Amino acid sequence: MAPLRAPPRYPSRHSTRSIPLASEDVDMTDVDSPPTEPLPSPERKFYIAVDYGTTYSAVSFVSLEPGENAEAVKPERIQTIVNYPKDPRVYGQTAKEVPTELAYLPPAKQRNDLDESGERSQPWQGSVAQNLTSEDDEDSDDAPPYEDDDSEDHAPSENLQWGYMVQDSLGRPNETSLAELKKGCFRRTKLLLDDSAHTQPARDEILRAVRHVKGMRRIKKNEEVIIHFLTNLFRHVKHELETNHGYTNQCPVEFILCVPPIWSSKASRTMHDAMATALRKSRFISRASRGVDNLFIVSEPEAAATFILTTSEDNHKIRTNDSFVLIDAGGGTVDAITYSVQGRTPDIRLKKEEVMADGRLCGSSFINERFKEHVKARLEDEGYLETGNESIDQIIESEAVMGNFEHKKNSNDFWKIFKPSLQGVASLMESQLDLARAAKNGSLGVVEKVVLIGGFGQSQALRDHLQRKLKEINGNHNSHVELIAPSVQNGPGVAVASGAVLRALHKRRGPERILRSSYGILLREIHDEGFPGHREAATHLDIDGENCVNNSLIISLKRGESFVCTQTLYVSDVSTESHYPKNHPKNRGNHETAGKIKADMSFLKRQNLIQPTVPDEGQAGRPHYKVEFEIVLEVIDRNLYYKAVWPVGNDEGVLPGSEGWTNIAAAFPPGAN
Repeated sequence: MAPLRAPPRYPSRHSTRSIPLASEDVDMTDVDSPPTEPLPSPERKFYIAVDYGTTYSAVSFVSLEPGENAEAVKPERIQTIVNYPKDPRVYGQTAKEVPTELAYLPPAKQRNDLDESGERSQPWQGSVAQNLTSEDDEDSDDAPPYEDDDSEDHAPSENLQWGYMVQDSLGRPNETSLAELKKGCFRRTKLLLDDSAHTQPARDEILRAVRHVKGMRRIKKNEEVIIHFLTNLFRHVKHELETNHGYTNQCPVEFILCVPPIWSSKASRTMHDAMATALRKSRFISRASRGVDNLFIVSEPEAAATFILTTSEDNHKIRTNDSFVLIDAGGGTVDAITYSVQGRTPDIRLKKEEVMADGRLCGSSFINERFKEHVKARLEDEGYLETGNESIDQIIESEAVMGNFEHKKNSNDFWKIFKPSLQGVASLMESQLDLARAAKNGSLGVVEKVVLIGGFGQSQALRDHLQRKLKEINGNHNSHVELIAPSVQNGPGVAVASGAVLRALHKRRGPERILRSSYGILLREIHDEGFPGHREAATHLDIDGENCVNNSLIISLKRGESFVCTQTLYVSDVSTESHYPKNHPKNRGNHETAGKIKADMSFLKRQNLIQPTVPDEGQAGRPHYKVEFEIVLEVIDRNLYYKAVWPVGNDEGVLPGSEGWTNIAAAFPPGAN
C-alpha cells in the first residue's frame, strides 16, 4: 500500500503538495530519472525561446557567461536564429523566421511514376486509398514501410522537407505534380492543439492531410507532424549555435516555450511532449530524458508586449496601471485580449483582466491564399503559359510571378482579397472593447488604447482600416481609444521569441503559482462510508480479506518474479477530489497519465526483511506479502519530483528505481516561475 505524505523533511525551494485523484490506467512511457543537482558550470548558459507560430516560427536566444546576473542582460543582446535552408533572402536580408510548413514527399520511385494528373499506377495504390478511410490497416504488405521515428540519422530525410524547402518545391517544376505534393503538405499544424470552434474548419483540412500521410506510412499519430517540424527546427538551431555562437553539449540550457493564452493545460502538455521528443532527436537533451527539465512557459501576447514595451520607441505611450486591448495579428489566427500594465521596465508584467479573450482565423496568410485564387482565375485560360512540367499552379507558386504580378489592379479586386481579413480583425477589436467596457470595475480602468502587434499588424492596410473603425467606435461611445502600432526591433516576427527570452531572464513578479491541474496516484483503499466517493462505489474482497473499493490497483506476487511495485501518476485539469473510483463521473474522461513510478522491492524478500502474511484459519484471504511504503511528491520550480520510501517515515530509505521527475510547467499559468 502506498500512502501519500505531505512535506518531506529534505530541503526544497517550494512547498510539497500532494493531490491524489482516482483515474484509469493509460499506457505511457515511464517518466525519467531525476536530474542530479547541477554543479556550477564553467560553460556559458543559453536561454532558448521557441515561438511555434501558426504560419511562421522563430527561435531567439541569449548566452550568459558563468556567474553573470540574468537580470542585468540588456534586450539588445538577445539574438535570433537565421540561415534557414532555402532562405529566399528577400532584398538580400536573411530571414529571422521560418515557415511552419512540412511536406512528406512520395518516395522517388513513386514520384517518377506519377502521371500528369498526379495519379500513380503503383501496385499499392489501392492500399493507400483504403488507408485514407481505415487508419487501422497498418500492416498491409502492399503499403510502403513505416519510417522509423527513432532514426539516428541527423540529416533530414530526402522525402521530408520543412520550412522554406517546402515553398521551394512548390514553386519549381520537378518530376512530382503539384497536386500530389500538396497532398502531403502541412500548414498551420499548430491549430491541431487549438480546440476553439473558429479553428475547426482549418483543423479538418489538416486532418485530411494527416490521414493521407498515415496512408503513406510516414506517421502513426497526429502530433508527429508537429514533432517532425520541431525536430528539423532544433537540429538547425543546434547547428547554428555550435557553428556561430560557442554552444557545446556541456552548456546548460533553459528552454522557453511560447503558448497562446487560450490554450488549455492539456494543449500545453501535448506541446511539451512534442518539444521533448524533438529535443531528444536533435540531441539537445539526453535520449533517456522524457521531459524538458524546468521548462519555462510564457504567454505569446505577453512575451511580444513585454519586448515591445521594453524596446519600442512607442513604449512611453503605455504606462503603469494603463488598461489596453492587445490585438495579436499573425499569419493564421488573430487574438484579442485585455491587459493591465504592472511594474516598470524591465520588469513589466501584464495582468490579464477578467475579460474573455477571443480569436478569429483571419490572418494575413488567408489574404495570400485569396490572392493566389484570384490570379489562378485570371490565368486559367492562358494555356500558352504552361511549358514542360510547369503547370499554372506552379507558375503561381513561383516567386517570379507572385513578386512581379501587375501592381495596377482594380481597387475592387484588392478589396475583395483584403476584406474578410480586415473586417475580421476590426470585428474582433470591437467585440473585445465592448466586453472591456461592460467589465469596467475597480481593477480594470478605462480602456483607451489598442496595441496592434504581430506580422499582420505591420500591414498599413490593416492599420488604416482599424483607425477608421476606432473613429466610428469613439463617436458612438464618446470614447478616446487610440491605436498604437509600435515599430519592432528586428521585425515583428521575432518579438514573441525575443520577449520570451526577456521574461525568462526576469522571472520575478510573475503570476501566482496556482496549479491549474491536479496530480496524484491511484490508491488501494479499504471501503469507508466516510468518504463520499466510496458510498456508491462497487467493492470486492482483496487479498487481505478486506472490503475494498473496486477498480483500485492490486499487486499480485508470483514466486520467482521480481518484486516490483508500479504506481501510475495521473494528471487532470478538472478533478480535484480524492477517494472517487477511476470510473466515477468525476474522473471519467477527465484525466491522463503523466508517467509511472516503479519501485523494486525484490531485496526485501531476498534479505528476509518481510515475511508472508498468512490469514488465520477461517479468515478470508490467502498467503501474501504486504509492504507499506510512501510515495513522496515534491514540486521544485517547474518540475514534480517523486520517490518511494520504505519503511514509512524513513527519507533515506528510497526504494531502488523509484526516484524520478516530470515537468509540470503546463500546470501553472504561463509566466509563473
